[in-house]
Amino acid sequence: MHAIRLFCLVKGEGTMRAFAITINKNETISDLKKKIRLDQPRAFAKTDSKDLKLWMVNVRDDGQDEIRYNVELMPTREIEEYWSQTPEKNRIHVVVERLTRR
Repeated sequence: MHAIRLFCLVKGEGTMRAFAITINKNETISDLKKKIRLDQPRAFAKTDSKDLKLWMVNVRDDGQDEIRYNVELMPTREIEEYWSQTPEKNRIHVVVERLTRR
């Protein structure tokens, strides 16, 4: 499988704070959560990767689009199930939400 680059954004932050994650299409969303947590240690210092909720979005990187949280990414699914084609350029592909423990 080949790798793809997904631009991610922490929920509530502006698009200028987006970051890229490279992942193989045969890896899972759970693997993506782990990579995000490792890539952004300060942002998720007190958050386990399982406590991240990921949303598939397709938002322009200039902040002109409204983000709609319609597709929650399931941890057991492979990346290819959501991105069978190369993701569009100049876009945010994933919004990361921290879940609060009760």
